[in-house]
Amino acid sequence: MYGIWSILPPILAIVLAIWSKRLLVSLAAGAYMAALLVNHGNPFLGVSQLLTWIQENMGGGFQWNINLIIYIFRYDDCFRI
Repeated sequence: MYGIWSILPPILAIVLAIWSKRLLVSLAAGAYMAALLVNHGNPFLGVSQLLTWIQENMGGGFQWNINLIIYIFRYDDCFRI
């Protein structure tokens, strides 16, 4: 449906992660770009879609997911070169 455009979010996330060395920020940027593609470039609907995806995926194992995100944030800064 989206054709070649569907490759842009992962490419953005990978390039941004290598360039900035900030994993979560890069993944969030890639997810936001995917939400923009799904919503035909509307930034407000993109934010809404991204928050909906986060809410849906944080469902059952909420505490486990929060602990993982805190762990990644904490060690993301420690190992930055």
